Amino acid sequence: MKKDTQKLRKRIACWLLVASAVLSAGCYVTEINADGSGTLTREVVSPPGTDPQKFCPGAPKGYSASVEGTLCRATASFTNLSELRTLLEAAQAPSVRINQLEKTSDGKLIVDLSVDTPDWLPEYVGRTYYWRLKLPGYIIRHSANQVSGNLLTWVVTSGQGVFRIEAESQLP
Repeated sequence: MKKDTQKLRKRIACWLLVASAVLSAGCYVTEINADGSGTLTREVVSPPGTDPQKFCPGAPKGYSASVEGTLCRATASFTNLSELRTLLEAAQAPSVRINQLEKTSDGKLIVDLSVDTPDWLPEYVGRTYYWRLKLPGYIIRHSANQVSGNLLTWVVTSGQGVFRIEAESQLP
């Protein structure tokens, strides 16, 4: 029950973030567990009155896709940070460069990504999207625009250029 409530809260938070956008909006959600496993999800909310399938391109290899109302979701699970690295490196729009993604010997989880947001993002991504990262343990530092507990959110606009996702947590 608690896990279902947490999932619902994450989904509602993402919907609320994207609801203000005039065009379609997207939300990338990465949740990393203490053991390095987790999920990487891309959610796209289609504009009112449009066919959500238009904004729901085929899921990339390794992802499962679903459409719920105006929400298209593609999710991939990973069992370790190496698999997450592979998923992130395969991203095409926006492109992601991994500067650092590791668990250190002193029990820290470090995420440092450079994300390029070109002007030509596909229509299904929209002009504004959100990158959300949930880390285990205590958040030590981050570059996020918004913080709610262990959930960090970056607000990104198309054509913004390269932006950094930097976060570090002390693992439990």
